[in-house]
Amino acid sequence: MKNESRPGVLPVQHLRELAASRRIDAPMPLREHQYQPASLDLRLGAAARRLQASFLCGPAATVADKLAELEMARLDLRRPTILERDCIYLVQLRERLYLPETLRGKANPKSTTGRLDVFTRVVTDRSDAFDRIATGYEGPLWIEIVPRTFPIIVR
Repeated sequence: MKNESRPGVLPVQHLRELAASRRIDAPMPLREHQYQPASLDLRLGAAARRLQASFLCGPAATVADKLAELEMARLDLRRPTILERDCIYLVQLRERLYLPETLRGKANPKSTTGRLDVFTRVVTDRSDAFDRIATGYEGPLWIEIVPRTFPIIVR
């Protein structure tokens, strides 16, 4: 996440402060291994939705609005689940943001997803860009997952 008054990357101690003040919130507390020197590893929620197509919400819609149009099936991720090659899935992340007006965020995949040839990107409500979280954003985070070379098992 970047501070608009001082552009740059937030160090881990600022991420901890955001979590302590519940600006980064989750039903289960963040675990120590999620904190990295200048980033936070996010966790998958309990369900994946298989979609007809990828989408961006645009300034007037939410992910829930788009799911009503594009959702084909729902998969339970509380047990090992296969995500099929070249299919598009959307998973709500456990973390939710309540950013102050001075912060915006940027998401990027872990290197493991690239090595496994799994395409991922973050989607937010009322946004016209992937992996960008608007200043002052308040709401859920979603991740689009597309296994490209072979099916994967999500645990």
